[in-house]
Amino acid sequence: MQLQASFSFLLILTFCQELHYASRKVLKSPFPALCKLPLDKGECRAAFRRRFYNFEAGKCELFRYGGCKGNTNNFLSKVKCEKVCKVT
Repeated sequence: MQLQASFSFLLILTFCQELHYASRKVLKSPFPALCKLPLDKGECRAAFRRRFYNFEAGKCELFRYGGCKGNTNNFLSKVKCEKVCKVT
């Protein structure tokens, strides 16, 4: 009888732990945060060919990067942009 009570207690404890951890999980966006950043050409006057992920259009697009400042939605290639932002 005592073994059965211990087993029942362990089952309930395990269930409560799983429920607790499941409630703490944060749903992740399918897109990294940087892929939602707006186009930012930067403040300098260079004209480097770069790609940024246009979240509204759902694709990587070409832009001219000024060479400084800007944000992290800035990729050297279309392949890298599509890989990071998971374009299908």
